[in-house]
Amino acid sequence: MKRTKAIIPILVGVGFGLALLAGLRWSAEPMFRPPQGLSSGSEADLIRDRYPRRLVDPSSLGVDDDEVMGEWFRAEIKARLTVVSISLGALAALAVTCAYFVGKQKSANQLLHRTQ
Repeated sequence: MKRTKAIIPILVGVGFGLALLAGLRWSAEPMFRPPQGLSSGSEADLIRDRYPRRLVDPSSLGVDDDEVMGEWFRAEIKARLTVVSISLGALAALAVTCAYFVGKQKSANQLLHRTQ
């Protein structure tokens, strides 16, 4: 039982670290793969073409056509970082809750022979 109690925080820490790395990689994806290429339309059309799944619609930014790309980068990365931070916060709360309940578990011997 003690060995299991020692392994659980390590596994939770490794899982939290992997989730953090994956989340940061996903949130910085617009910087790694910028929407570039030939397009017959505007920058907003190019963004819609290159990123079919995005959090921020380029037409909702309310900027000029020549400023859409830079503003969209900032808004999209900010939105993705917000999603990652909320998710990691929920994961941390779950880990603390699980650690609390794992720490309160009693062994079978303690349950069978109650000591006072």
